[in-house]
Amino acid sequence: MKIYKITEASEYLGVSINTLKTLANNNKINSFKTSGLHRRFRQDDLDTYMGVEKEKQEKLTVIYAGFSGALKPSSGAST
Repeated sequence: MKIYKITEASEYLGVSINTLKTLANNNKINSFKTSGLHRRFRQDDLDTYMGVEKEKQEKLTVIYAGFSGALKPSSGAST
């Protein structure tokens, strides 16, 4: 299991360091601190977070269908 420093983890997730700190502070993503009080992130926890975020994004479906103009009769229709 790979352990990431905060800069590596933020790059892995594609978020800023400040966003990652906020996510960790709000218990949205698991982290731990070293004896020197540096944050570290396990790859499993990062992958779990991405899976949760991906699920939320997949649930959002927006469909817009618009039509403007008159309907033309088909060529075989009688008038």
